[in-house]
Amino acid sequence: LIPHNPAPIRLIDLYAQGVVMYVPGEPLIHKWVWANRPFGGFDGMPVYRAVSSLDFPKTWSVEPPERHPPFSFMAGLANWAISQHTEDRRYWLQYTEWEQLPALQRFAGIPDLLEQLSTRSLEDVVRIRSEMSLQLEARRASALSWWRGAISGTYLHPSSPLVR
Repeated sequence: LIPHNPAPIRLIDLYAQGVVMYVPGEPLIHKWVWANRPFGGFDGMPVYRAVSSLDFPKTWSVEPPERHPPFSFMAGLANWAISQHTEDRRYWLQYTEWEQLPALQRFAGIPDLLEQLSTRSLEDVVRIRSEMSLQLEARRASALSWWRGAISGTYLHPSSPLVR
């Protein structure tokens, strides 16, 4: 199954259901992910691609590392060309669920996709779904740990009405 829209919420919903998904590999994934209108991709309305002025007041207490982030997120969206800003897109893609979720099945083109679909065995599907399930359990454990810490910190904070 290829999700019809690269919105991450739909990806994780299908992933949680154990749906084996076939998604474009590089370089196709860049045009597919970054062209998403609702996300504000290069095909989106200009207001979605607007960037705030660089002249904003300093609000951080620790300076970010020099040249961080090393690549512009907006450069590839503002001036789209498949052959330009490749390193920028590759840098930011690594932080998306499209790259971080294991067991997504990558294809290089329609012939490759058809080949994968025709040769996928039931054992392969079971293995892929197991890998997806393990990833989800790890994410749940991490999220629950974070929320437990956040909630207990709130209850123990001196300004909390529960602490008297």
